[in-house]
Amino acid sequence: MVTVTPDDLNFCHDAMLVHQRLGCRQDAFAFVIDSGCGGALYTIDTARKMIDGGTYRTIAVVASNFTSAFVDRQVFTGDVMVDGRPLNACLSMYLFGDGAGAVVLRGERRERADDDAPGILSSYGGADYLQLVVREGGGALRPP
Repeated sequence: MVTVTPDDLNFCHDAMLVHQRLGCRQDAFAFVIDSGCGGALYTIDTARKMIDGGTYRTIAVVASNFTSAFVDRQVFTGDVMVDGRPLNACLSMYLFGDGAGAVVLRGERRERADDDAPGILSSYGGADYLQLVVREGGGALRPP
C-alpha cells in the first residue's frame, strides 16, 4: 500500500487491513510505502522488478491519499526558493488531492527476452525539489 495519509500510523496496519479485506493468502505480505503522488508509479516499478527477478509472480499495488484536509493552499500555490531563485510551484489541490486506485501485476514466463509479450518494458524515475515536499510539524523531529 502506498500512502502519505494512513488511517493508523504504525505497524503497516492499513496495508494489513486491505490484505485481510481482500482475502489474501496468509503467506502474502503487506506493507506501507510512505510516498505521495509519485509513490504508486515507484511502487509499480519496484513490483515489476520483483516479478522480473523471479521472487514473486503476482503483486497488488494499492495507493490511497487523503490530503485535502491538511494541505495549505497558500503554501502550495505560491513561490518557493530553489537554489536561491523563486520558483512558482504550481502545486494545486489537483495534484495534492484525494483518491485511491489499485493495480494487480502478474508475471508470465517469456520464451525469449525479446519476445513481444505485454508488460512494462522499461521505466525511468527520479527525485528532485526536496523543498516542495515538506509538511511542517509532526514526525519524530517535529512532534505536534
